[in-house]
Amino acid sequence: MLTSLYQRHGRWLLVLAAIAFPFMYWQGESMPSNNDLETWLPKESEVRSTYDMFKEEFGAEEVILVGLPNMNPDDPLVESVAERLNQLPGIRHCWSPRRLSQVMRELSVSEEKIEERITGLSLAKDKQMLGLVALLSPQGLQDRAGTVKDVEGVLDYCQLRGEDVLLTGGPVVIAELNRLGGAKNNKAYFLITLIISSLLLYYFVREIKLTVGVMLITILSIETTNAFVKWSGGEMNFILGAMPVMVMIFTLSISVHFISYYRESDKVPDRLIYSLKHTWKPVFLSALLTVIGFGSLVTTSIGPVWWFGYAGAIGSVVSFLCGLGLTPALLLQWPDVLENEASVTKYSHLRLAHTLIHRRWLVTGICTVVIAAGAYGCRYLTCRIDPLDFLPKSSNVVKDLNTLEERLTSIDSVEAIVDFRTSDAPFMEKLNRIRLIEARLGTHQSVTHTMSVASFFPDVMPEGVMGAAKIFNKALGSQHRSDFLSAGERYWRISCRIRREDVASKGETFNELKALVADMPEVTLTGITPLVEQAQVTIFQGFKESFSSSFVLIALVSLCALRSVKLTFWGMVPNITPIMFIFGLIGWSGASIDIGMMMTGSIAFGMSVDATFHLLFAYQEASRAGHSPRTASFYALVQTGKPIFEAAAIASIGMLALVLSSFTPTMRFGLLMAVLLWSAVVGCLVQLPAILAMLPGKRKRKSKAIALPIDDSQEHESLMLEEIRRVA
Repeated sequence: MLTSLYQRHGRWLLVLAAIAFPFMYWQGESMPSNNDLETWLPKESEVRSTYDMFKEEFGAEEVILVGLPNMNPDDPLVESVAERLNQLPGIRHCWSPRRLSQVMRELSVSEEKIEERITGLSLAKDKQMLGLVALLSPQGLQDRAGTVKDVEGVLDYCQLRGEDVLLTGGPVVIAELNRLGGAKNNKAYFLITLIISSLLLYYFVREIKLTVGVMLITILSIETTNAFVKWSGGEMNFILGAMPVMVMIFTLSISVHFISYYRESDKVPDRLIYSLKHTWKPVFLSALLTVIGFGSLVTTSIGPVWWFGYAGAIGSVVSFLCGLGLTPALLLQWPDVLENEASVTKYSHLRLAHTLIHRRWLVTGICTVVIAAGAYGCRYLTCRIDPLDFLPKSSNVVKDLNTLEERLTSIDSVEAIVDFRTSDAPFMEKLNRIRLIEARLGTHQSVTHTMSVASFFPDVMPEGVMGAAKIFNKALGSQHRSDFLSAGERYWRISCRIRREDVASKGETFNELKALVADMPEVTLTGITPLVEQAQVTIFQGFKESFSSSFVLIALVSLCALRSVKLTFWGMVPNITPIMFIFGLIGWSGASIDIGMMMTGSIAFGMSVDATFHLLFAYQEASRAGHSPRTASFYALVQTGKPIFEAAAIASIGMLALVLSSFTPTMRFGLLMAVLLWSAVVGCLVQLPAILAMLPGKRKRKSKAIALPIDDSQEHESLMLEEIRRVA
């Protein structure tokens, strides 16, 4: 019935897919990109609420810092650039050394104090570089990349290029991340991956029409997944960039397994039914379990991780439908396409399979030691989220940032909010309190510069009521007071520039600053730094919890499918082998893992589950036919080893093209994914058969013998039977 259905409607199914292909491609490729740091921050937490309140009262803390080497603050070009930047819609205000000095001078600050206060902020200590500090407006926050482009346009118009200008700041880093990590920049590397995968698929299939058809099905799966994510309101980011690779792996795996079963069934009356019978159950279960695994990520409060879980679940379903729905229709269009293949057999590795089963105790022992060492190494794993780690060291953005932080000021800051609530204290009393708090925060070794309303006032106020009143009136009338004062005189802001350190050190600095003002209940500290630290902890903890819950759910579903506690237990071992081993090595090496590296674990886990089910069902088939565990394990390895190996080889070797990328997350992802896939192959085709061969056998019962996948030639049949007898 199913065969006749495909025969009648298979061609129309392919035509429908061909019609949908251009639309899905257009929709999938038009998904917007967004790598803004705020999207990675926890949505609901006390730390996030405090930061949101800070933004509402004072505006965002994000700045673009323009460094001008060998320029004098009184140079007319400096003020010309500052004024042009000030007029950009994405810039709220641009501070220059002259503008800062002018405000302080109007409030009777001495020239000596002015120079002291602007040094290390907008003027280098050696006076050989000055800086323009451009604060982003709400419009600039909505379009950081556009604002950075506008700033670059102003600098180019003023003929400040190359070594004449340095540009850095959070928006500059984010714009560069969007450029390097965007779909446009990575498309070339992904195209190379598809080409390599296509060549490998052709090498294994040896049929050009089928190769092209399967690769088009794979691309359709990728773009359909992207389209669904876009329609749901998703945006492309660092980790969603891994989704096309995951969908490619899953779809190719399904197609390769189906083609393998179809090829070996050339003497079976109904090849389609035979192939579907051996493919659908392990493929369906692996897709179901992958959906469960990715679905567990939607409980997180981190936006990109939530979208990765959602997209992963959608991609698993799409891969299943396209891979198992369109590949049979494709093969029926060319029913004899695999008939004339010479030496279509997978028995060249029978000796290897026999050696593995024969050495099962040794193999299992080695794998056990490796897993134990890896599991112990996982204790030392640490997570690190630092956008600068994603940029190549040779990047001009990184060079400018390092130069400006060394010679001028840091772009990282901790913001102190001082809440005087309904206090009726005089302005001067509040100002002195701010000075006290600012001085205490400034004693920390990581704080390079502080700035507040007090920075614009003289240390000693003029004597006499009229002199003081004049200064107060000028201060209250200043258009810049909203940068440091809000809600009348209730909220006061102190901005502390801190040295750039790793995230853990920033977290320690933040906690130490909190301890310095612990006895001042009116002070609350906030900023991107504590949010990034919390996001790091939340993401790392969330993935561990997600992996643990997924493991338990997958075990329960496997138990229902296999109906064997023994097979379920031992079948889960190779699923964790690649993750334990590879991530254990990373832990032992002392290296940190980033968010992209975490994604590889989820994808490798899905690949391992798929391969494991294929082998376990083949083992169960032989075992139920009355064969011993060693014979059943040997049969399962011969039956499923070739397509498992081919699918992993096509995906992993193809992904090595991503190592060529200059974008660090893409390079790390491609390399780690390739290594994990080969580790998954070792777990499924080496460790699992060895374990299964060691299981105690049951008393043989009479049963109809299974149809062993043997070539008609007497030579292959004799070899197969000889090996089975030797193993048994």
